[in-house]
Amino acid sequence: SSSRIGSSLCRHPQDLRPQTSISTFTPPSESERRLAIGFSKSGELKHLDQCNPKLTKNEIRELKKILSPDGKHFDPIPEPDEDDWLGWRKAKHQSFRSYVKSKPKKYKPGNQIYLLPLSADGTLDGFPPISVLSEVVENFFGIKTAILDAVPIRKLGKIRTREKYDEEDDEDGWIQYNAMDILDAMGFRKPQDSHTLCAVTMLDIYKGEFNYLFGLARTRGGVGVFSFSRQDPAVRSCEFWNGSSKRGPGDNEKLLRRASATLCHEIGHTFGLKHCTFFRCLMQGSNSLRESEDRGMQLCPVCLRKLHWNTRFS
Repeated sequence: SSSRIGSSLCRHPQDLRPQTSISTFTPPSESERRLAIGFSKSGELKHLDQCNPKLTKNEIRELKKILSPDGKHFDPIPEPDEDDWLGWRKAKHQSFRSYVKSKPKKYKPGNQIYLLPLSADGTLDGFPPISVLSEVVENFFGIKTAILDAVPIRKLGKIRTREKYDEEDDEDGWIQYNAMDILDAMGFRKPQDSHTLCAVTMLDIYKGEFNYLFGLARTRGGVGVFSFSRQDPAVRSCEFWNGSSKRGPGDNEKLLRRASATLCHEIGHTFGLKHCTFFRCLMQGSNSLRESEDRGMQLCPVCLRKLHWNTRFS
């Protein structure tokens, strides 16, 4: 089915806040951040009994060193502006301890991450280099990552669509695809040895009444869909549009950087990592491309410990 939606360039994906919304988020204190990592007041790592298999003394020593915030490498999460992700939402903190208690889907050694390119016609025209994205993901998570053959989105079955229009140019519309429908269809395509199956696309996606989405993932289902459309400087709906329908000098690099960050963020959700509220971190929620760019490409100590517990990366 298709419906017509208008907006002013649709800058923010989460455009559903109340008219009188006021942020109640206060960045956690240093002691609260250390507690979320799992440090005791004396500086020792707690909750080591949650690790299976158990960590060796040398592993504990190295982990403690890696996870210690020193003020140089891990900045605290900043005070949000009213348009930011936490500018009008109630924060939902996920410490390391609460992460383990949530019983996230654990990685099984030998399983892989799969990338599934989706397009209107089954080609990769306009995509950032998929082979490079695969290498980024494999190095980021330390898990083998494979690329599946590109699929025309119509072959997924019935995917709801709607027409999107820019109020400044009502004649120039485009099609958006329902992200929930895509995830439903992907559940039947998961390879048996997959931890995560990720659809990547240059098509615009949405969910419900949200203006658009950068991505959507299911933490327990191990599937996600990630759109790079709004990150392309040559797409008019991009927050940092270059004013042309063609990419200029440096635009391919910008798209690749943005796509890499979005992909690793959303795949992080399939390991059970929720949006980070402790540090400036790749897993921070994002309400705009500007906010996505500001959060950087690294995981904070809280999220690093969660991922280490799950995958036991070395």
